[in-house]
Amino acid sequence: MKIDNSTKNLNGIPITDTQTSPNKVTGKSESVPETDSVQISSASLQSNEVFDSSKVDAIKEAISSGQFTVDTGKVADGLINTVKDLLKPN
Repeated sequence: MKIDNSTKNLNGIPITDTQTSPNKVTGKSESVPETDSVQISSASLQSNEVFDSSKVDAIKEAISSGQFTVDTGKVADGLINTVKDLLKPN
C-alpha cells in the first residue's frame, strides 16, 4: 500500500510539504511570531467553576476502592460524535 504525502487538502485549503515539515535547506521549522496573549485572573477562575468538586471526589473514591466502572458504549459514542464534528466542513 502506497501513501501519497505530496499534497493534501483540508477543508478546501491545500497543504503542501513545506507547511507540514521542517525547512529542507536549514533543517529548522519556520516559526510564526506570537502577537497575542491571554491572561486569566484567579478571580475569573473562582467565579466560573465548571465542575462539581464533590462529584470529582466521589469518582476518585470509587476509583481507589475499585468500584468505578466505565460505560464503554458511552465512551465510544462520544468519540464517534467528536470525530463526526471534526470532519464536518465549517
